[in-house]
Amino acid sequence: MIARRKPDEFGRRPLLAGMLVFAFAAALVGSPGGEASAREGPGDKKKDPNVVEIVFTYGSEKKEWINDVTKAFNADPGQQVDGKRIKVLAVPLGSGESVEELLEGREPEDRPRAHVTSPASSAYVELGNAESLKRTKKPLLGPTKNLVLSPVVIAMWKPMAEALGWPEKPIGWADILELARNEKAWKDRGKPQWDPFQFGHTHPELSNSGLITVNAIVYASRAARANKEGGLTLADVRDPETGRFMRSIEQAVVYYGTSTGFFGEKMFKGGPAYLSAAVMYENMVIESYDRAKYPAPEFPVVAIYPKEGTFISDHPIGVVERDWVGKEEREAAKKYIDFLREEGQQRKALQYGFRPALETVRRGAPLDRDHGVDPAQPRKELEVPSADVMAAVLDLWKENRKPSSHILVMDTSGSMSLPGRMTKAKEGAKDYLTKFGPRDYLSVIPFSDTVAPPEGRLRLAANQDKLKSEKFIDELVANGQTALFDAVREAYRLAQEDSQKKMLPSVIVLTDGLNNRSKGRKVESWDEHGAALNELLKEITPAPEKWPTRVFTIGYALNPKEPEEERALADLKKIAKATGGEFYQTDPKTIEKVLRAIRSSGH
Repeated sequence: MIARRKPDEFGRRPLLAGMLVFAFAAALVGSPGGEASAREGPGDKKKDPNVVEIVFTYGSEKKEWINDVTKAFNADPGQQVDGKRIKVLAVPLGSGESVEELLEGREPEDRPRAHVTSPASSAYVELGNAESLKRTKKPLLGPTKNLVLSPVVIAMWKPMAEALGWPEKPIGWADILELARNEKAWKDRGKPQWDPFQFGHTHPELSNSGLITVNAIVYASRAARANKEGGLTLADVRDPETGRFMRSIEQAVVYYGTSTGFFGEKMFKGGPAYLSAAVMYENMVIESYDRAKYPAPEFPVVAIYPKEGTFISDHPIGVVERDWVGKEEREAAKKYIDFLREEGQQRKALQYGFRPALETVRRGAPLDRDHGVDPAQPRKELEVPSADVMAAVLDLWKENRKPSSHILVMDTSGSMSLPGRMTKAKEGAKDYLTKFGPRDYLSVIPFSDTVAPPEGRLRLAANQDKLKSEKFIDELVANGQTALFDAVREAYRLAQEDSQKKMLPSVIVLTDGLNNRSKGRKVESWDEHGAALNELLKEITPAPEKWPTRVFTIGYALNPKEPEEERALADLKKIAKATGGEFYQTDPKTIEKVLRAIRSSGH
């Protein structure tokens, strides 16, 4: 038997967390497009007077190439300014996040502010400069040069592409539309084992490739109706047929993620039954042939360059026009930019699947058909729309995207009554529940000793009475024990039902304690606890060929130095991992920020 701590029971202690400006707003809440990495260059050490340190923020899709060449730059004693060695700290970030960080001028906790930056698209530079001119009468970046190029493609398993007529027949969004509309599309082509068609692209409010995708869909819709050249207009976007075209394609989407890397990893590791096709960069298709990363899959992947045309990410780089960039840093940044654009580094970019920006570099392997791509494509490059047109496209996507279901599981056990916990959790929950589209569904499942029955939960469409949801949250009361596993199980069951209703479901679990109730009984020992956890994990772990219902878990005000709370944190990590979700550790001061980050994760 486990010793009890009065007055709470097991698991409790008496003293128990072409882009638009909308992309910048997403970055303010911690856009997940950025990723942690081993950073090559200066860190938190004391500044060396014989070294000029510069910080370089860049789109994370270039991470492997940038890490490789920056290591060589930092090791070269000849890279100097006024006799001082240059050291570069290369930091991968989401493109919107890096631009917004510079606009706000805020200094991150773990490093200095950036001196040079390279988002994925020149649209970020144009919009960042325009916003900076409004705020400060100065541009954000000086003149830019392209680092590398990468077309946006539809990645598809080779046999599936061949069933559509690839490579002889040009394939476009109309073909994707046909697959999306028909649940037995592959059966009609003699391949019933591939049904249903499952499609993925990133969230257009958070990701360069996502916004490019929805703009390309509008271009394709126009091409299907009229032989019209030139950029998109508001009339093109507002045509009723455009909305119907987009809605049909979006119904095949199984997840809106924040990173094209997410789809690459899921697709290349999960196989064709997991994801039929996804929008990503050409270099990621090439990366799928890296057998050190991805052991030989069932089928190879190929790049489809939509016949209606596609966009090319140009990866501009420029020096930041801000007061913290002094003369030495400016000169060091220019030397680093010149280094990245030299033939040696550009040839290395080719090795990582990028098209060199330097025209003198001869293109060859792996930019070839042996790696699923066609260096002669795309034959048509689409024009980036104006800002007002892109805003209209985004609104159109919001109206026609696949609806989502957000199920918030809230711990209302006794320890949540400790100062600040329930108050801040309620504030975060109310903020979370008021930021979704009109076709989304929102649910709140409170739990303590037991899981609230249907009549004791919140369940409504996002466009229904806001006051009702706020009142429901405000009236939650902290009391009792912690039937955490039962609550996760019930939320997961509800999410599966929503998935059958053609929604994209996710479960968000907030708790400040260890599970001590399971299926209506007290959990009396660690053996019982372990058995209950293993049973739950078995129930929520998807089959290898199935797209998971992701569970995001939040360890709220838990102290990892306390044995029982450390066990609770470990449980939450296992639950999230089993479903492909994420685990967060937070407290009353940061809970709203964490919930916003989850909301921004693209589901």
